[in-house]
Amino acid sequence: MKFLRKSDEWVIVLLIVSLAIFAIAIVPVLVIWSLNTLFPVLDIVLNWYTWLAMAILLVFLVPNVRITKS
Repeated sequence: MKFLRKSDEWVIVLLIVSLAIFAIAIVPVLVIWSLNTLFPVLDIVLNWYTWLAMAILLVFLVPNVRITKS
């Protein structure tokens, strides 16, 4: 990125890191909410343990994506 200054690059890096942290925090909540909406009989309570269990489960369910430079 030759057209960006050093300070601009740091802003982009901080933005990407903050978005990743936000996604890691909110995605398990959204999955639990969607399961409760689609299947009301599940009645999953949202607390620290269910959030952690869903986060661990999502780590193993996410497909392995590899980006290679050609």
